Amino acid sequence: MKSSWLSTIKFLPALPPLLEDIAADIVIIGGGLAGTLTSYLLAKEGKKVVVLEKKDITHSMTAYTTAWLSAAIDTDWWDLSEMYGNNGAKSIWKSHKEAIDIIEKIVEEENIDCEFMRVSQFRYATNEDQMENLKEEYEIAKLLDIAATLHEPSFLDFANHGSLEIKNQAKFHPLKFLIALRESATKLGVVFYENTEVEKLEDLEEGKKVLATSRHGSAEAEYSITTTYEPFDKPQELFAHKGSYKTYVLEATTSEETIAEGLYEDEQNPYHYLRVDKLEKENRIIFGGEDHRKEIPVPEEKNFESLILNLNKIIPSDKYTITKKWMGVIIETIDGLPYIGSYSKDHPRRLVATGFSGNGMTYSAISAQILRDIILGKENPYHDLYHAGRRTKIISLWKKFIDFSGEFFGYARNLYEARKTSHNKS
Repeated sequence: MKSSWLSTIKFLPALPPLLEDIAADIVIIGGGLAGTLTSYLLAKEGKKVVVLEKKDITHSMTAYTTAWLSAAIDTDWWDLSEMYGNNGAKSIWKSHKEAIDIIEKIVEEENIDCEFMRVSQFRYATNEDQMENLKEEYEIAKLLDIAATLHEPSFLDFANHGSLEIKNQAKFHPLKFLIALRESATKLGVVFYENTEVEKLEDLEEGKKVLATSRHGSAEAEYSITTTYEPFDKPQELFAHKGSYKTYVLEATTSEETIAEGLYEDEQNPYHYLRVDKLEKENRIIFGGEDHRKEIPVPEEKNFESLILNLNKIIPSDKYTITKKWMGVIIETIDGLPYIGSYSKDHPRRLVATGFSGNGMTYSAISAQILRDIILGKENPYHDLYHAGRRTKIISLWKKFIDFSGEFFGYARNLYEARKTSHNKS
């Protein structure tokens, strides 16, 4: 199942695998957006960087994202405030806001044509209880210095009970950005190897160096950085701290122009997310959701049926045509924040960036800066917040447990409605 992005790019020639033993300052395992952004920032600082990609760009998680650039992460602001305090919640918001700015700056400096566009993001209610939650979110947003606007139901051109607008968010074409960024990084001296699966990662010289070994070659470096979906070798320090989820996505086209270009998400649990792109001849709709734990054995088509049911509440079924379906996989950590940096005192030069949840695009930029600063020995204002070796607070565990429980029962409800509707039609 190809995503929208895979269908609309010009592929670069395949890169060769690693077939020899080499040395560098940093070896990055994973050539998606996080790995490529990190390589680019480090190369700009004069570091010799090699990137080892197991397959190629088309198999990266970046190819299956819906490519939101949002400073509002999946966890409510009230929950973030209770879990991390007002200052911590402010820092989370600020880090994502700055991440969007950094990506925009790179787009401008490298003259990258990737359809980058600033848009508003709307959180909308589908019932009165959800609207009460949005009102509470609006109040905490003011305390956290987050610019948000509360709207009546009439503001959006589809059925809702009110919405919360967050301006100055963004969207882009992730693979056009990634491919161009790889070219820019290559000009700075970064060397990329594809079809190179790292089979072993070990410390050398009493932990002062790291060796990444593949089937036909190896890379020795001062630091290794793992930016793959699942951290290499599944280190035990992170093993029980995260869960894998599947998310389902539809692409549809419509000639209707009632819904403004932008980003939308409802307040259900699990929630649904909508991206509207105005193209030359029609509008593209990218609609996703129905997230569930990866280990739950559910037929894919049932999830897509439920997704269509929810899309029909926004746009009548006779007003759009489905053109693509695909799935994405995300990792959710037990406290809602990713793990970035050193995860083990025993392996201080093995760094990771994982657990981006549904905010992979901005977390890629956040992690690239934190990892760069760790290697350069610079302070980073977000280092401790996202530190991979942090201890999880009890309040964070409890909040995420409640969220996960609500997500499970919400998913079961959505699936039941989809099956009921399917049965009534037959």
